[in-house]
Amino acid sequence: MKRKWPRPGRIPKVGGYQITLPDLNVILRKLNGRLFPFGIFRLLFGLRRIRQYRVWGMGVIPEFQRRAIDTLFYREMYRVLRSRAPVKLEENWVLEDNRAMHNPIMKLGFGHVKTYRVYEGEI
Repeated sequence: MKRKWPRPGRIPKVGGYQITLPDLNVILRKLNGRLFPFGIFRLLFGLRRIRQYRVWGMGVIPEFQRRAIDTLFYREMYRVLRSRAPVKLEENWVLEDNRAMHNPIMKLGFGHVKTYRVYEGEI
């Protein structure tokens, strides 16, 4: 099926974004903080073997919220990562009270593993 988008004479509107990156921490842990003399090569050659990814950010403008745009983002991410056979996918920095993000994540079969909290107070 060929995509006929955008239609001629019509300017597409950006509805949001999603940033998914390979988790470089997998390789960096093995380097023990030493990039030279051989660490740089381990880093460069290890990039292709990474099977863990992080969804660093995702945002949908208010006009498109509650219209399942995030589902399209997840679907496209799945299409791109499918050939790379990811072992682990982590979603970063989703606030506890952000139900608009938690509900689709749980419906897609992701599980809750860790909770990071930030506390604020005067010193």
